[in-house]
Amino acid sequence: MYFSNNHIEFLLKFHFYIAFFLILFFIIGSIYVFYVKIKGTSFFLDKILFFFMGIIISVQVLIGFLLMSSFLLKNNISVIEILKQKNKRYQLIEHPIMMIIGFFLFILSYIEFNKKGKITNKAAFLFILSLFAIFIRFPFHLLI
Repeated sequence: MYFSNNHIEFLLKFHFYIAFFLILFFIIGSIYVFYVKIKGTSFFLDKILFFFMGIIISVQVLIGFLLMSSFLLKNNISVIEILKQKNKRYQLIEHPIMMIIGFFLFILSYIEFNKKGKITNKAAFLFILSLFAIFIRFPFHLLI
């Protein structure tokens, strides 16, 4: 799979800007999860919130895979060369791995939430872990 430079630029920008929606949903979701755990009551927002977060995070992971595979196919770079370069290692190994871990933790929290029909302690814990996993390697340096 090979994309033109215009397609790659579009995907990079889309991947970058949709991340702000993900951050916004994570902030709202965190406040909501803490509210539910403190007050003990939830309302309709949890199903809508988790659903849209699932869609946004899935799109992010899909676009990330497309960008990473396109870069690797286009540049024909070895893993040893990637590991030696700090920026490339961050872009192609550290960032994607932590995002995938965060994605799977979020999916596990979503499954737990759907199975029980409410935000349980396990769902809240997995949600907060996914938040930390994503924020650990989120490219905040690109915002400056």
